[in-house]
Amino acid sequence: MQQIKRDRITKLVLLPLFPQFSISTTGSSIRVLQRIFMDDAYLLRLPVSIIRFWYRRQSYIRSIADSIVIQLSKFEKPEEVLIFFSAHGVPVSYDENAGDPYKDQIEECIYLIMRELKARYQVSFRTRVSAFTWNNNDNLSMLALQSRVGPVQWLKPYTNEVLVELGRKGVKSLLAVPIRSMARNFE
Repeated sequence: MQQIKRDRITKLVLLPLFPQFSISTTGSSIRVLQRIFMDDAYLLRLPVSIIRFWYRRQSYIRSIADSIVIQLSKFEKPEEVLIFFSAHGVPVSYDENAGDPYKDQIEECIYLIMRELKARYQVSFRTRVSAFTWNNNDNLSMLALQSRVGPVQWLKPYTNEVLVELGRKGVKSLLAVPIRSMARNFE
């Protein structure tokens, strides 16, 4: 905060590294900053714009789709690869009692990514991934949630349980796509 004052910043834009909003991440960071700003006359006068979420931005959707296409091309049979989206979970109470939009935003994000992939497949990737069988159910993709802690109930399905079930069902090829923090990589 001292650097903001030294540099005489006149407007501040806060961009979290989380594309989707959750009260447990972006929300808690905003609350901490609000407390800091309330105790400082200079910061209190500073105009602040907060980008609460940005998962709908076309550039973000395209970049995830680009990475998926690159990774799928490394598989011998990309048409048999399950696209396995993974995100950090949150307690059920955040979703049901606190109105946290995170779950809905994660699901919409996956829908947008799959829609982008479908559009590419139909237009420019027909020869490379011709055996993809897109349908209205998006059954080439799924979401599971990870990082549960404590005794509370967390949103499901849980990543560890889903992976075991996929193995039982005979899934041989899987591409894990984390869609939570920009600091994550494909696995």
